[in-house]
Amino acid sequence: MTISGRLAAVVALAASAMLLAACTAAPDHPLIDDRERATIRSHILNDLWGPVASQYPEAIRPVVSVARTVPNHEWAQTVVDCLRGQGITAGVVGGGVSYLSSSGQTQLEYAVANYTCSAQYPSESAVVRLLTPALAEADYRYQVTVVRPCLLIAGAPSPASPNRELADSINGLGRWNPFQVIWAGNYPRGAVRYWEQRCPPVPVWLDVAG
Repeated sequence: MTISGRLAAVVALAASAMLLAACTAAPDHPLIDDRERATIRSHILNDLWGPVASQYPEAIRPVVSVARTVPNHEWAQTVVDCLRGQGITAGVVGGGVSYLSSSGQTQLEYAVANYTCSAQYPSESAVVRLLTPALAEADYRYQVTVVRPCLLIAGAPSPASPNRELADSINGLGRWNPFQVIWAGNYPRGAVRYWEQRCPPVPVWLDVAG
């Protein structure tokens, strides 16, 4: 390789590194203030408690603090891990959470524990459905303009978004996500974690922890 060729290669690598850094460090504007975040949390927790209160009027609703918003792909396993931490035998079945067997708990106790774990870790879609159309669009733009380019630069596979003009709404994009090929593939867990840390699938402003 000539000197000019080597120089061009170094410049290209440096540019790629800078672009990757820009992707991972892309600022998340505070699109949701604390009041709006609290309102979203309240809606999610009320929706989750509703079925429990309906089936078990005697149930006492525990006070729950939301830990973090979880990507849809990770939600079921996160809740299962939480339940197992409380001594409940649960597993991921068909993409959802399933109560596998009793370890001495009553159905009421399981229902309250399931509420607690689900409330601690709301899914991204549970948050997005409560956003205004403008904020839902902002989340979509984050996936397209930040997450996907970041993954591609990091050497990860990431499918292109469906044609936005042909989609009737955010829901018209189906289950598209920049990470969908990664999460569905047999990639080493270490590699997946690296990509998730480099290119966070959930923007900071969409985290309703509190």
